[in-house]
Amino acid sequence: MRLVHECNVQLALFRNATQGIGTSHDGASLRREVETAGRACLKACEAAKNCVLPQLRHEGVEFTRHASQFIGCVAAYVVEMKRCVALEKTFPAPTEPSITPQQLAQRDN
Repeated sequence: MRLVHECNVQLALFRNATQGIGTSHDGASLRREVETAGRACLKACEAAKNCVLPQLRHEGVEFTRHASQFIGCVAAYVVEMKRCVALEKTFPAPTEPSITPQQLAQRDN
């Protein structure tokens, strides 16, 4: 099922972005990427849910397998969201821009 695959793709993108929190790659851009990827994953899960759950009672084994994959993906997304929250508490987002006007002025001199 295409929607379940999309959930897995968005989960992988969210997980990949989250792994950068607290590393040398962390910054405003990464935090925006984490937020964007998290929202995209949630949107993909909601789209799949709206398709999967209404059909669950009426379909056969193949559909049940897709539903199980979807449930696993949602569970992994919840785990990843909790990990993201913990990382963001441990490594708060920088409040200053990566490049300050003073750094630019020093570079120009």
